[in-house]
Amino acid sequence: MKEHVNHPDHYGGEDNPYEVVKVAEAWGLDMDAYLFNVLKYIGRSGKKDDNPPIQDLKKALWYLERRIKTIENGDKHDLYLRYYEENGGDGRGVD
Repeated sequence: MKEHVNHPDHYGGEDNPYEVVKVAEAWGLDMDAYLFNVLKYIGRSGKKDDNPPIQDLKKALWYLERRIKTIENGDKHDLYLRYYEENGGDGRGVD
């Protein structure tokens, strides 16, 4: 039986150093639901049973567009923007 909860193959598997959750944690994307989901859906595209690759890519795009809108709107409650502001940038352009 395939593993569907702990380190499933469609996210890279436990022994893969590039498993989606490991990459997300290394890049700090585990703190941002939008960007975590972008990475997740791109990473599993074409790998999950009965799930067309285009469906996952469209999901990734949906989350990316949501993240972009929150940045453009400058939501002060947005942890992503606060992180960048606290580290000398504004999160909206080239710093």
